[in-house]
Amino acid sequence: MKLKKLLAVLTLSALLLTAASCGSSSSGNFAAYDTASPAEAAPNYDAAWETPVSDESYYEYESTGSASSSNGVYVSPDTAPSTDAKIFYTGSVNLQTTDFDAAQSALLELVARFGGYIESQEVYHYSSTRDASFTIRIPSGQFSAFLNAVSDSAASTLVYQSVSSTDISEQYFDLERRINTLEIKIQRLNELMAQAEDMEDIITIESALSEAEYQLEDYTGQIRHYDSLLGYSTVYLSLDEVLAVQEGVDDTFGQRLARGFQRGVRGFVEGCGDFVIWVASHILGLLLFAVIVVVVILLISRRKKRKKAKKQEKKPEEKPDEEPLD
Repeated sequence: MKLKKLLAVLTLSALLLTAASCGSSSSGNFAAYDTASPAEAAPNYDAAWETPVSDESYYEYESTGSASSSNGVYVSPDTAPSTDAKIFYTGSVNLQTTDFDAAQSALLELVARFGGYIESQEVYHYSSTRDASFTIRIPSGQFSAFLNAVSDSAASTLVYQSVSSTDISEQYFDLERRINTLEIKIQRLNELMAQAEDMEDIITIESALSEAEYQLEDYTGQIRHYDSLLGYSTVYLSLDEVLAVQEGVDDTFGQRLARGFQRGVRGFVEGCGDFVIWVASHILGLLLFAVIVVVVILLISRRKKRKKAKKQEKKPEEKPDEEPLD
């Protein structure tokens, strides 16, 4: 029975440690880190931005003419002071070319040169032209250099480019604290298991140990997903073949409308992704809240049924109407 008390104390301690971790997840200190390591670092934008990089910050440049890294199209994040913030970056690029095959070959060569890979590729064939859409993963330390190289490519002309950032520091550090808490709990449970002699105590400890290991595996998987986002930035690139590149001419209303629609769809997809990440980070709390809501609803429903039954019992039995005499 002493082991049961120890197990209860251990579980309560783990819950308190987890709660403390959640409460302090937003107060971490940010220290310098090495942006040269793609698995641990994400690029940061330098002082050329008037405001510091924040969650879901957005920088956009549009041009119908040729663009290069020297005219303010893209600001390299590699020259900025590095921090311990967990930020991953996403880029969107639209290119035009009169030689589709040459532009596509140049793009694939750039991807290989910067250590990236093509995650997906779609090519659309029309009567006289072709369009292609690429999802490219580039090591975070090479993100800005890759975008600058794409902008400077002689095989195509830059039409549109944007960069967005997402700060997942709070979620990442919260997961690290939860993992640390679970590792301590598992270690103590194993120590209790080595001391347990009663079969009932052994079964109870094994159940708690299995639950803790399952939670640890879930949190570790989330950390690996975050590391993948931080290690490799994503670039959505579209390559359009045109008969002639018209430099310095404003886009038509239809072109601006189509581009705005594309940005809206991409923003919706990114928003859904952020929502899924938030749900994954707070799944235990949401499940607990759902259980509490269900229990409260059941109790209220049961109470109403009891009141209704009591009212029916208190009602006097109605006497049948007497038949009138002839």
